[in-house]
This record gives sequence, C-alpha cells and structure tokens, in this order.
Amino acid sequence: MSAGETARTALVVGADSAFGGTLSQQLRAQRWRVIETTRRPKRAVDERRLLDLAADDLPRALDAILDEPVHVAFVCAGVTSMAECERDPRGTARINVEAVEAVSRELLARGAFVIFLSTDRVFDGSRPFAKPEDPVMPPNEYGRQKAEAERRLQAAGDGVGIFRFSKVLGHWNAVFDSWIHAWQRSEPARPFSDMVMSPVAIADACAAQVELAERRLPGIYHVSGARDISYAEAARIGAEVLGVDPGLVQPVVAAFAGMQPEHLVQNTTLDCGITTERLGFVPPDPGTVLNEYFRTNQGEA
Repeated sequence: MSAGETARTALVVGADSAFGGTLSQQLRAQRWRVIETTRRPKRAVDERRLLDLAADDLPRALDAILDEPVHVAFVCAGVTSMAECERDPRGTARINVEAVEAVSRELLARGAFVIFLSTDRVFDGSRPFAKPEDPVMPPNEYGRQKAEAERRLQAAGDGVGIFRFSKVLGHWNAVFDSWIHAWQRSEPARPFSDMVMSPVAIADACAAQVELAERRLPGIYHVSGARDISYAEAARIGAEVLGVDPGLVQPVVAAFAGMQPEHLVQNTTLDCGITTERLGFVPPDPGTVLNEYFRTNQGEA
C-alpha cells in the first residue's frame, strides 16, 4: 500500500467458519483491513468481535463493533447442516434467511458491497452446468432457505454479489477423513457410488470472492469443479495417493447409510462462465483437487 493510499476495510460475518477464516487470511494478504465477527463469546478476541445476527437492535449491535466504514462485507454465517435445517426449518430460517437479510440490508444502507455465500442446492441437480439465470428448484430445506435469502438480497439493492458453490474442500472433511482413519486401521472405506460432487479447493473459492471484493460487480457467480465425480471414485483417488490397498475401497449405495433422497442429486456442476469472465476463476478438474487434498492431509488423520 502506498503512503497516500487509504486502507480498505472488509467485514467478515462468521469468520470462525472455514470459509470465513480463509477469506480473512486472503484479504489481509491483499492488504485489506479485516474486521471479523463470531456469535460465540469464547471466540471473540482481538479483531474477531461478538455479533448476534438475531439481535433485537441490529444497528446498535453493528455500531458496537464497527469503528470505521466498511467497504465490503462477506456474509459467511449460517446453519449449513442440511439435516439440522430439516429438523428445525423455522429456527434455522431465522438465521439463514431473516438474520442474513437484516444484516445485509443494514450493511447496504451503510454503503458496503455485500457478498453472500449460497449453494448449488438451490438447484435440484436434474441437469449439469446450471446457469446463474436458470430458475431455482431447491430439493431440500437448506436449498429453499438459501434460495429465499438470495431472493431477498437481490431485492435489497444493487450492491450484492451472490456466490453459489458446489463442494468446497478445506483443511479437513469429515467423510474423507473417516476414510483415512479406516485405512490406518486396515479397515475398508465404504463411499457412496451414487452420490456425486464437483469439488473446488477452499483457497480458490475464496480467491474468487476476494477478486469480487476488489471489483464490486453485483450479480450471481457460480463456482464449481469442471465435472462431477462420485464419492466412490474420490475414495479410489485417495487410496492411490495414500498407497492403500484398492480392496479397502468398498462402494455402497447411499440408502445403505440411510441417506434421504432429497439429499442426493444427479449433478452438482455449475456454469462458471460469468465467474471466469469477470473474476478469472477456472473450474478445476476434480481429480486434481482431490489428489491435493489427500496428499496434504495424509499425515493429519
């Protein structure tokens, strides 16, 4: 940053998530001043400040943590468990829809550009490479809540960027790590043969968001891998990377584990043309993403 350049400030709402933490790191690397929030009092330290999205007086709650104007706000907070959204649709919607809308409208009124994290589950997966302008058809409660939040934010103003993500792989993944643990005990992993994903690395997903923060171009942006891959194929890649006996990969159908049909989709790929054109994101091959995940995590299981 040059001597006469004014520091830019980013607010990361929900910075104690994997997304939020990676975003904060990348923003600081690009010389943004970053203010983080958490809803957990024990995690509120230094630049990570306590914010309850469901506060009765949200403007006052924001005043308490913001001591300067915010140029860009990332709304990463929310309930991401599909099972929890099914169990408690009203309670989770208060966070995923109502609170998200409230904090976004307040930040827009203060002049911030708002970036909202959504999901490929606003589509039913009946067709590959869904486009940003395609009608949403969410197959489950989590997707319905995200679709409704998108609708409300688009109606709130022009300063909103919406990211729909497919599977994002961070520094750990409960399913993949369970396979690694099983293999370390010389036990088989049983991945689903009928469940697919189009994964991207969390660093690349966040880099696209940081680029949007620089450009402040409203719209809907898609981020996914270049093709779908089954969980069974992912396990075979992991076994090869880790030198595991291929016989310890024993695929099963999702019903074997009681997976509900609304959680299974045929396609998760998204058309990323606009994201490539405006932000430079290139959909990666899933084999490359998975190879890197297992190579990086082989000693951490």
